[in-house]
Order: sequence, then C-alpha cells, then structure tokens
Amino acid sequence: MQPQGKTRESSRLSLHEIIDRLTAAYGTQNWWPARNRFEMIVGAILTQRVSWTHVERAIERLRQAQCLSVEALLATPQEQLSELIRPALYHNAKARKLHEFCRFALRNGATGIDLSVLLALPANGLRTALLDVHGIGPETADVILLYAAGRPTFVVDTYARRILTRLGWVNPQTSDNTIRSGAMADLAYDVTALGEAHALLVEHGKRHCRKRTPRCVECALQPECPFGGTQCVHAWSEQDDRN
Repeated sequence: MQPQGKTRESSRLSLHEIIDRLTAAYGTQNWWPARNRFEMIVGAILTQRVSWTHVERAIERLRQAQCLSVEALLATPQEQLSELIRPALYHNAKARKLHEFCRFALRNGATGIDLSVLLALPANGLRTALLDVHGIGPETADVILLYAAGRPTFVVDTYARRILTRLGWVNPQTSDNTIRSGAMADLAYDVTALGEAHALLVEHGKRHCRKRTPRCVECALQPECPFGGTQCVHAWSEQDDRN
C-alpha cells in the first residue's frame, strides 16, 4: 500500500517490516483469546469501547451462569444478561447486541456453540450479513471474519489508523476500506499474518503510540517514524491513555 499524501521515503518500513519489528518487541500475540469461536464472537462484541480486562470478567460471569451458547444467551432475559455482563460496561446496549447476534446466528444454522454453517458463508457475503446485525460495525465484523471465520481481512481500528498515519502510510482522510484492502494486499492475504498485525498494532498503540502521551523513547519503529522524529513528546507518562 502506497502512503497517502507522502512519498515512500517518509516511511521506509514496509508493513511486513513493521510487523517484524513489533513481533521482536512484544513477541507473538496468538490472538484471539477464547475457548471456542462462539466465545470469541461474544468477546468481540463485549470489547467494544472497553479494555479486555473488563471483558474477561464478563465472560467468566457468563460461563459461571452457563450462558455461553446461542440458545442459553437467548433464553436469558435481557435485563438479567445485562447484569451478568456489567463488568464489560455499556452492558444494557451490549446485552441487546448479543441477543441480536444470537438471533442472526440461529437463522443461519447455529446450534449451541457451533457456528460452522454461518462462518462457512463466502467472505464478502458473511461480512455484509454481519454488518446488517444491530451492534456489529466494520471493526467488529472484521474481527469476527478474521479470528472466528479464518478469512483474510485487516481490522482498521483506532490503533491501526493512528500508527499508520504517524508512519506516513496514510493520511487522516484515507478511508477505512482503502487501508483495509491495502494492508491485506501487503500481507499477501495471509490470515495468520493479518491476525498478528492487528494484535501487535493494538499492543503498540497501548504501550507506545498513544493518542495524547506517545512514548517514542525506545519505540520499536524509530527512527523511521516521521511523527516520532518531529512531534512526539519524548517522555514517559503514567497517565492512563486507553486509546
């Protein structure tokens, strides 16, 4: 993918090199953390706008209540489900989203935790169908497509957009679809590489490439990052900056 609005020289690292640098810094991430594909999708919905620590507590509460199946979640009244997932925050809205997904899954052949019929749909059709489900936007749909269905896609989230923009690969006006298709091509549509790319960019965004307090000192992508060379606050901060 060619950078948007800048020359290639402004970011000498290829996407492969970016991922290699981040792997060396943080190790292989082996995402997505889940016992099965249904639990993975539940986690993808619950993690919207919150950290994974919150999600883990909510999933454990669902597991203890024996609610981690399509039918069990649907049989749980929304008010009760909302209380179970309270640790994930925005629990009322997310309870509805879980119910909507489960109804969608049932219509597409799901039983228990078996989503094989649904996830076997052609990739483009599956993504389109997911986007029609209440509460599933492009980021969540691509997480499901990549980690649950094992289909090549690139998750364009806050971290990916911020890091690639600061490296000079894209500009703030570049569309998500342009970033997604370019990154997929750069990583040769390799599902494992794309899954690691998302996980590593999230890790780097949390540790170093923060929104308000970027930690450019000892950043694995220096000195090739134009942002770090000219604008970054070269200081470590204990301030929590989730995004």
